[in-house]
Amino acid sequence: MKKLAFLAGIVTLLFSLQALAAYEDYNKRYGEYRFNKLPEKAAVSKTVWVGQWWSYKKDGVAARFNGSYAVKDYEPITDEAKLKYMSPVEKLDKYLGRYDKIDFAALKGYLDKKKTVESDVDQWIEERRGLVYKLNRLIEEKQNDPSFKWQDTEEGKKYVDLGKKIEEKQAELGKIELTVDTAYEWEVINHGNGQFGVQYWWGHCNAWAAAACVEPEAAKEATLKGVPFNPGDAKGLLTESWMECNSSFFGSRNEQHDDAEAREKIDYNDVTPAAFHIFFADQVGNRDKSFVIDEFTGQEVWNQPVKAYWAKCEPQYEIGQDGKAVAEKVDVTLTNYGSW
Repeated sequence: MKKLAFLAGIVTLLFSLQALAAYEDYNKRYGEYRFNKLPEKAAVSKTVWVGQWWSYKKDGVAARFNGSYAVKDYEPITDEAKLKYMSPVEKLDKYLGRYDKIDFAALKGYLDKKKTVESDVDQWIEERRGLVYKLNRLIEEKQNDPSFKWQDTEEGKKYVDLGKKIEEKQAELGKIELTVDTAYEWEVINHGNGQFGVQYWWGHCNAWAAAACVEPEAAKEATLKGVPFNPGDAKGLLTESWMECNSSFFGSRNEQHDDAEAREKIDYNDVTPAAFHIFFADQVGNRDKSFVIDEFTGQEVWNQPVKAYWAKCEPQYEIGQDGKAVAEKVDVTLTNYGSW
């Protein structure tokens, strides 16, 4: 019996060691995981600069933020004294000698036509977004059923039908002749009011955050080929250049967590507290590198670049007079958006 008990103890110890090794291997993906090797506080040496998030509702980097009240939108600026009021991408077009190619009249006609169908199309797009979650759950539930086809479900048929209706309405806009061969036109159509289904929070925060982490801060004005560029213009163009950059993600988006089943999913439970601390402390404290976070936990995405962090070791729980644990308060400081 003693031998059996001894063997059972060895087996238990082996399983415990395996579990510990698995835990350590999991956390290794985030960097140095030994607690005594993780600085309690740190800040990156690079200037993580303030910038705009360039809202789609305001035409992204095509927004005339330098003088929105001095000039009208979608009209050419020909007065040399008012070049400073151009948007960053207009200034780029002017610098490259293609400002005269911007067809403001055709662009305005396109946007005016879009407004006539926008209400219906935006509503259909929202309906499709709601169906995506339901379809994903159905696909997950039926993943072992080879005969299952999501297109044959009631939700699938509605999803396909809405797609056809959206395409038909969008096709009507194609009848307007608009040649997109300038940075300004491209930005308005792709990252601005030319898009359907735009939500108020859509913008370039992901690109600004990436650029702020990597690029040096623009701090001076410069005039190139007669075109005045201020720091805000330079930051806008840098932001646009990082809009489609490749990224490595830790953690998952979580857009639906209204029921208990959804809250059991991995994308609701990540990133773990250990992983959170390890990544901040190793990247900022050990490697002197900034990175981008999504500081919103729901469907919206609000990206911010990280400048610094601090951590404080406290007892795991504070016990109140009633014998119950009292929640700890944590202060978080975020970067504010601005022009320059």
